[in-house]
Amino acid sequence: LRNPGEWPGQSVEVVYKNPNSGVVAVIFVTDTGAVSIHVNPRYNWRGNVNFLYLNTFFSGRWQQYQTAPGFPFPANGVSTTVSLRITVQQNSFLILANDIPITRFAFRHSLSPKSIRKIQWTVLDNTATRKAVLETLALHF
Repeated sequence: LRNPGEWPGQSVEVVYKNPNSGVVAVIFVTDTGAVSIHVNPRYNWRGNVNFLYLNTFFSGRWQQYQTAPGFPFPANGVSTTVSLRITVQQNSFLILANDIPITRFAFRHSLSPKSIRKIQWTVLDNTATRKAVLETLALHF
């Protein structure tokens, strides 16, 4: 990744075909293995339907999660392409879905963008009849 001091203003965009159930996640991992942000649209996961889960992993455990108001993602029965963008700002991450600003997620603990070293994309949708498919993962400078 680029010089960590240059992160503010940069973003990561993930474009994927949405699943009909399960979990899609974009994860920013730090140099120590902590997670500075875990962005997780949940279509239908363990009884939770259509909500955006945000969290960090710090000191060996998940922290208090946060959800975002609304769910500007396609409904479970609609097969379409989704664009999920996470923009690093001065003190927070800005999360957009299909170019719609959803929420901000403040930096927690010492997990500022300066320590981000890896971006991960994961899918947990074992029960989905239509699987999530990654189309692109791009950094925007």
